[in-house]
Amino acid sequence: MREWIAALIVLVAISASAQERAEVRLLNGANTPLDPSRAVLMPSLRIPNDAALPRVWSFDGSSDARDVRIELVGIDADEASIESVDALGITRHAQEHVPLRRERGVSRSAFLRLVTTDLDAEAPDVTDRVLLVALGDLVRVTAAGVTYEIRVAPPRRARLRMRIVRNDVGGRPAIGGDEARAAALAREQVTIANEVWAQCGIGFGDPLELDVAVVDPPSASMLSVADVDGLPARGGGVIRMRVDGRAIPAITTRPGARPVETALAIATALRRARFVARVFENERTENGADRSADVVVRRRDGSFVTITRDDDAPLSTDAQQRVSIAEVDLGDGLREFDNMAALTGTLEERALVRAITDEDERTIDVLVVSEFTGRTRDGEAFVSGEAAGAPGSIANVVLISREGIARARAAFTLAHELGHVLLDHPLHPDHLGPDQPWRLMDSDASDSTILGPRRLTETECARARRFAHLE
Repeated sequence: MREWIAALIVLVAISASAQERAEVRLLNGANTPLDPSRAVLMPSLRIPNDAALPRVWSFDGSSDARDVRIELVGIDADEASIESVDALGITRHAQEHVPLRRERGVSRSAFLRLVTTDLDAEAPDVTDRVLLVALGDLVRVTAAGVTYEIRVAPPRRARLRMRIVRNDVGGRPAIGGDEARAAALAREQVTIANEVWAQCGIGFGDPLELDVAVVDPPSASMLSVADVDGLPARGGGVIRMRVDGRAIPAITTRPGARPVETALAIATALRRARFVARVFENERTENGADRSADVVVRRRDGSFVTITRDDDAPLSTDAQQRVSIAEVDLGDGLREFDNMAALTGTLEERALVRAITDEDERTIDVLVVSEFTGRTRDGEAFVSGEAAGAPGSIANVVLISREGIARARAAFTLAHELGHVLLDHPLHPDHLGPDQPWRLMDSDASDSTILGPRRLTETECARARRFAHLE
């Protein structure tokens, strides 16, 4: 009897020991187990059905480190399930019968790829090898009643503020036809940008919480001194203007005065007339002698003024240093910058941006207009690195046209322009190397299939995650 009891105790102990060793887990592409307490999953950067995803089961690893596979230790099962679960506990996507093969004492699945769009989840030949996820999702694996859970990386957020500009005061918004539809289209753009930038662990917040509004274009409330050329004053010239119909005392230009010095003199005269005037110094243009300067004028309650010439008198009589009234007329589109003025933007762009953006360096301002005058592009971005030398220069601003919005998941225009801001880089990879039209930052690709311009690289992700204002 004692021997029988002892044998039973040994069997129970062996059984308990085996149960303790029973484990379900995920491995990465290098076949390294992922510890849920320390590791997170990241969506793939690759085209979902490219050659890097092993098609034939093998005990070996995958060349894509972000691919994952299920492994069972101490469990006898020939299949497992894997699902992604959103923040509300609702299953986003599931692969319910993932086959397993046993070798070297463990059971493993083939590799699976994490994707962030419905289109990628339906990629030909691999629909059973992909799992649709979003940042922050819970991924749950179950086999023989044993469960393993691990998180997709939570998003690091870049804060967006979107303003949809009417062509004229009180007119229809640039997109959508009415304010409600315009806001809905703006939120859809954020959804698309979230899907794309999830590859890097970056998001732009809940689209339903987007700070979005439809706004009028500003009145002529900005002056520019030496726009484009940055020339100094010859001296002895007289600057005359009216603000809201009131004549401002004349300002005389000083010989050799830099644009910013003349702008400061104008601002002083405006403040004495009890207006609010702010001076911005722009980055120097490609062939400019110096930096131009802008003077933005508002009423004391913050509303826009209207600047006009003083009757028939010229705005300035200085023989060399021009003074211009910046007018925003979107009836023929927004005048876009060329290579000469890429750092400063055009006079019309600066007038629009300075009137509508919030000047909070933590915010990426997105302005939607009907079109660009030259029809040479669908979007533009002003990045901080290039503007760092001129306090007040435009930075972290995106301009996008109605066509850029309409091209949505074919060209990913907003996601692309946001990329310039996040990467703090104005150029495109196909300007510096071979054309790779599947990359988001390609300059001209448009394709609504899985081969479209939606992919980022590890290097781009690393650079984007260094963006100073990610939350």
